[in-house]
Amino acid sequence: MAGPVAEVLARTDIGREAAAALRDSGASVRFEDLGERPGATDSFNGRTMDVVVDTHDRSQLEQASAVVRAAALADAVRSGQVEVQPARIRETDRVAYVESQRRAEAAALGRQGEFHRELATEGYDLPRTPLGETVETVLAREAESAYLSAYDDAVRAARQQDPGVQPHELRQIGREAGVAELMSRELFDGNHDSHGREWDASQHPKAPAGMHEHIPASTDSARQQDRLVREHAAAQRELSRIEADWDRVLHRPQEGFPGSRSRWSGETGRRCSTCCRHEPGTPNSSTGSIWGCWSI
Repeated sequence: MAGPVAEVLARTDIGREAAAALRDSGASVRFEDLGERPGATDSFNGRTMDVVVDTHDRSQLEQASAVVRAAALADAVRSGQVEVQPARIRETDRVAYVESQRRAEAAALGRQGEFHRELATEGYDLPRTPLGETVETVLAREAESAYLSAYDDAVRAARQQDPGVQPHELRQIGREAGVAELMSRELFDGNHDSHGREWDASQHPKAPAGMHEHIPASTDSARQQDRLVREHAAAQRELSRIEADWDRVLHRPQEGFPGSRSRWSGETGRRCSTCCRHEPGTPNSSTGSIWGCWSI
């Protein structure tokens, strides 16, 4: 992740923590203008760690705040607090699954509150939508305030009890208190209905023809499988990036790139055009082409 949003994140502790969490998760963060299509919004895929941040009518601060939220959700997945495999979700009671997701949403909203407070301390104007306050934004701001109030009270009490308590311990104590406060509030929905539908959908999995769903034998094997799925997704994204970069370089001679005739003539040009030719329908042909090219 780079660009202006990354620069905003780098200016605060919470922002740097979020960037590191997503990097450690092997996450892909894409910024896209989703327009005004109904239902178009930020998305987070906990299995593959694909994150999409909507840029439509949003400032860089708002986009950075969305990244902070995604990082908190990624932490919930990596810690095992939230299950992402259909088989594991089926083994979880519907109420328990929805509550685990609600807790993750509470932590994510609280993390945004911490981020907004740090931004204010750094002299930034807090994120505001161009359309002004809506019911959702008012409720979110009230929830952030409640989270931070509980956070501060817990930190203050911990310091009084033990003046030598470490900063990272205080942060954890504050966060747990803030999340507990939000969980106690009936008005904090935490996308309850959406997560309920996720649980419902997991009860009737549809495996591709000729394939069977793998059901982990234990919690440890489930966590390992989660990690392997994330690593596989990250590897596929990297191969796609390499392929796109190589195709861009390969096509430059055809577009009159300076020095192309001498640089791509003879045996090198012949081998390059051969190994980078994609054959539709050939399994993994693009991947094989890429590594063939690198051997030149």
